[in-house]
Amino acid sequence: MLIATVANVEEAIELAEDLKQQGEYNWFRGQVRADWLPSSSVERKLKGSSNSKDLYDDLSRFLHWASKIPELAYLNEASNAHSLFAIRQHYGYPTKYIDFTTDPSVAGFFASDTAQQPDNGTVSAIFCLDTNDLVDFYARHRKYIGEDMKIEPVTIDVSNLWRLQAQHGHFLHTNHNWYNIYDLDRIEFPWTGPTAYPSRDQIYPTQKSHLENLLDEFEFLELRRRGQKKMYEMIDELGVRGKGVRIARLSHTGDLERYEKSVFAEAPGLLDSWKKEMLADWLVERREQFHQVVGKSIDINIRSGFSAPAAHLQIRAAFRGALSREPDLRAGAVVWKVAGLTGQLDVERYLSAIQSAWNGMRNLPYQDDDIVEAMEALTQLFLIGNCDAMLGHIMDGAFAKWMPDAYEVEFGNDVLNTISRAHCSNDLLIQCIAPKWKQSCKDQKMVSSASGALYACSKPNYMFEFNAFARLFARQIIPAQLARGRPLVLFNPARLNFFGTP
Repeated sequence: MLIATVANVEEAIELAEDLKQQGEYNWFRGQVRADWLPSSSVERKLKGSSNSKDLYDDLSRFLHWASKIPELAYLNEASNAHSLFAIRQHYGYPTKYIDFTTDPSVAGFFASDTAQQPDNGTVSAIFCLDTNDLVDFYARHRKYIGEDMKIEPVTIDVSNLWRLQAQHGHFLHTNHNWYNIYDLDRIEFPWTGPTAYPSRDQIYPTQKSHLENLLDEFEFLELRRRGQKKMYEMIDELGVRGKGVRIARLSHTGDLERYEKSVFAEAPGLLDSWKKEMLADWLVERREQFHQVVGKSIDINIRSGFSAPAAHLQIRAAFRGALSREPDLRAGAVVWKVAGLTGQLDVERYLSAIQSAWNGMRNLPYQDDDIVEAMEALTQLFLIGNCDAMLGHIMDGAFAKWMPDAYEVEFGNDVLNTISRAHCSNDLLIQCIAPKWKQSCKDQKMVSSASGALYACSKPNYMFEFNAFARLFARQIIPAQLARGRPLVLFNPARLNFFGTP
């Protein structure tokens, strides 16, 4: 049912806000095309080329992965289905849930935001829904509609799902073509371009919560899975010419225990500093509300000139000063703005790396000085440049300028199938080794270098004192990952179960 036709999206938002204030409607949905049906993504997918088995397989992979993550294992419980599908919906996976919002300006964003400019004359819309009227309508007409036709307005606050919180999101959960039964009111207007407010960054926050950093790990796995699938398809297409082709697989030592038995007089075991009770603070999820932690920004102005300190030293001083001045600063997803940097560095990528480091580290029990050192190292690496070079010798040379004894390492968690790479100091890595582990080695000379030690063992909880290792991880390995532009950055050393040489 058409409520009104207005001149543009701004007028549509204003009218929707007035109607909300009057109590006429409480939920809104924006669509670039008014003639698109307000259907679920599952319905649209199944009308296209997808089949239900593909959708089931996608969901099964996610649930299998989530079951291994302590913070996400609850998603496998049937009672948490709404949370599960809220996460899936906001990461672009098909569900039977239809997005709505309580904020007309958010609906206006979705009614005007599009990657490709629509045809001239396109009519857009903000759909307006009174959920109480919808529920009452289905209750009054249930015998005509049918008991099997389910519809439910869903309001849920998924812990740390900032995308949902930023969009003031709600869902309509349905298993049928509800729009053919219930007349959904709408405000129509000619598409004239994206609305001035809110911005894309306010709808899809660049800041990431603990949950969203975890979900990035799954997205990385899916990207790698699709890449491997295409590779196998290409090999199959080669037919006879493809015979003998093998996909390289990682092997950190020749033993499932990840240590070479011949090297040790006594088998290494779990170090006390890695025991679960010692790492409790590293494995807890801190719940945060988007609108409570996002919004603050800090400007850092780098000065230049003959007498000015090096840029990385100014960054170091700025972060140390900010953390000292504001004891609660780490409770917020601060936007760091750095002006005045000169040289060949990619400023946009540098600022993104600074932001990622802040959000990835601030809620983990790193010391403030660990964060300060990480930001200084990041600045040094970006000013050096070529840290993300495709040619290995160029990249290795760049890291050698930063750290003369730079050594490349590979690490992750093979239970979760996550993996990353970085550089760190050979000497500092050796200093992290637990005396107990080193003393059990038969050949002390072999384990005096990173290459020898990591040949002997690639199990970090057997060989490194955790606190020293975490300090190295923060100050060198995290910034090195970010400078390299790794598709997946691992921030938490307590979640690693292998650490070795690539």
